[in-house]
Amino acid sequence: MEKIILSYQDSCLYESDVALLKTKSSWLNDKIITFYFEYLENEVYKNDEILFLGCETTQAIKMLKDPVEINSIFLDHLNVFRRDFIIFPLNNNNSHWSLLVYSKPENKFFHFDSIRNSNYDVCNDFVKIMIACLKLSKYQVRCEQIQCLQQNDTSACGDFLLCHVDLVCKKITKDKRVSDIDKLSIETVNNKRQELLNIIKKLTNT
Repeated sequence: MEKIILSYQDSCLYESDVALLKTKSSWLNDKIITFYFEYLENEVYKNDEILFLGCETTQAIKMLKDPVEINSIFLDHLNVFRRDFIIFPLNNNNSHWSLLVYSKPENKFFHFDSIRNSNYDVCNDFVKIMIACLKLSKYQVRCEQIQCLQQNDTSACGDFLLCHVDLVCKKITKDKRVSDIDKLSIETVNNKRQELLNIIKKLTNT
């Protein structure tokens, strides 16, 4: 049986999950991404302003499509209508991650894709579902494709997603908006896996 490295909130990280962080050539899986979302929600941004939706929930919303069912099963108990910002990890079912953020103050969705337009169709379809779930006007809400730093390999999309989450949350905390956000540096992306390993080590020792 594979060894559990960390049990945190609803996340359970095994040796094989943590091993992904020790090599740049590995694609980050949904367990790592959801763990980091839970870490941010419980350790860094302890408020009701930002809602972090994990990978499984986001994928289930994408598959179900029915807003009544989605709200009943997933969103109502999360007080989704009281949240100012919602963060979604999008996946195209072909191993590419991108980040979608809903900003209620700006009445807009923002999409960060580190391989330009790779998740364009996935994003647009998902935004249509969320517009219905959040009971928004489809004629007023827009989705902006952010011109962000691009990856130059095939395995770093998860790193970019998590770094963009950090950037977005800092912007929200400072300015209560996402627009006019700064761009990532490649150094930040390159250091993200070691940062995650350090977080996991810290949590296992507490």
